[in-house]
Amino acid sequence: MLRVDDLSVRYGRVEALRGVSLELRDREAVGILGANGAGKTTLLATIAGLLSPARGTIELDGRRIDGSPPESIVRGGIAHVPEGRRIFGSLTVGENMRLARNARRNDGNFAEDLEGVMELLPTLRRLLDTPAGKLSGGEQQQLAIARALLCEPRVLMLDEPSLGLAPQVVDTVFEVLASLRARGVTLLLVEQNVRRTLRLVDRAYVLRAGNVEVSGSREELADFEALADAYLGAAR
Repeated sequence: MLRVDDLSVRYGRVEALRGVSLELRDREAVGILGANGAGKTTLLATIAGLLSPARGTIELDGRRIDGSPPESIVRGGIAHVPEGRRIFGSLTVGENMRLARNARRNDGNFAEDLEGVMELLPTLRRLLDTPAGKLSGGEQQQLAIARALLCEPRVLMLDEPSLGLAPQVVDTVFEVLASLRARGVTLLLVEQNVRRTLRLVDRAYVLRAGNVEVSGSREELADFEALADAYLGAAR
């Protein structure tokens, strides 16, 4: 479904990604692991159209999307939950979710999809009229996921969804991701929590200094202690 080939991205003279290639199949969950500064966030931002590659291609269903504007990529079927959530704090929870209507390919069943999202994330139902800026970190993360799901994504990309959350809240976030996985949602997940990620995904790629250092199935990467020591430092 999604193919990245020989992708390189620069910040001025600094090469943040160097020849990164990966693929994501329909209904598959794939993890992107690596230490801080490895290029994980840059990779997702480039796929989402927020950054322009210096070299390489990105294809969705065989159609090149590199160089397309972000709104076109969202309507094409890729939704991005960025690091830090990026919700609109002055708007209510309901208003934040209704913003997704503008990015959908088909507006006809929005109310039905909104109800489905609130069934998946029932905490949001009681918070519909609450300003998003007053939510806890975990509630804001659920709102960011809900808003992305309402864009009707074929691929849902998440950048560090557990970052800065209490352990109990991290459990809730991963329960949501597991539920999405069980429903057949295609996931591309950037996450520092190696143990939890490898339990969730089918395969993973490990980035180091902008390169794909190693990749494989979760079974092939099962020795995550050695993996963490070699490629991720203290990130577990």
